Parts: sequence; C-alpha cells; structure tokens
Amino acid sequence: KELLGQPHNILRHPDVPQCAFKILYELLEKGEEFFGFVKNLKKDGGYYWVFANITPSYDESGKMIGYYSVRRKPIDGFKKVIEPLYNSLKELESSGGMNASYQKVQELLKSKNIRFNELMLGIQKGEINEL
Repeated sequence: KELLGQPHNILRHPDVPQCAFKILYELLEKGEEFFGFVKNLKKDGGYYWVFANITPSYDESGKMIGYYSVRRKPIDGFKKVIEPLYNSLKELESSGGMNASYQKVQELLKSKNIRFNELMLGIQKGEINEL
C-alpha cells in the first residue's frame, strides 16, 4: 500500500547509472520495449536485482497511455558483466555527468554493432559473458 501511486524511482538503487533510465525512456518514447538489469531498494535498506522488460501500453486509437513492466529473475552470473559496467558508468557520471556515461554506452554498442536491448538480452541469455 505504501508504494501505490508513488513514482517508480522510489525503488531506484543509487548503483544503477542514470543513463540506464535515459535509455529506458528514449526507447519507450519511440514505442519500443526496454530490457535491462535494475537494482532496486528494499524497505529494510537491502536490495534485489531484476531483469526488467518494460513495454508501452496503447489505447484503442493507438495513443500511448502508459507502460507495463514484467520483472524476471536475472540469470546466474549476470553480475560479473553488469556490475563492472554499471560501476564504470557511475564513475563517469560522477566526473562528467549523465551525458558522459550515456556516450560510453553508445560507444560500447557501436563497437559491438548491437542495440541496447540486444546487449541486455544477450547477457540475460548467457550469450554475452564479458564486455
């Protein structure tokens, strides 16, 4: 009951780089899904990881009216890829702001010739084990 009607970022753990949320909203605004690893806060101060799939919702006329999210348990071993990536992005954000970390993600995607969702799904499927 405490969370109903509250902004979703009430659960946001500070270890998740801000650029992840920029990418999330960019994809949703284009009508695309988002896949990604999210570390959430618990009421007791702890945390938990989820593999989130967030999708736009539309009304009968095709107007975007919101989003729905499905969260799954991340694959075993995902942290060995995600935590170093998120740590490096957080470091960039502390010195150069969100645009610096966002640019780093774009460079990573370009170097691997993949899109963000392909990267995240590849990690979740165990197909990408290092960056």
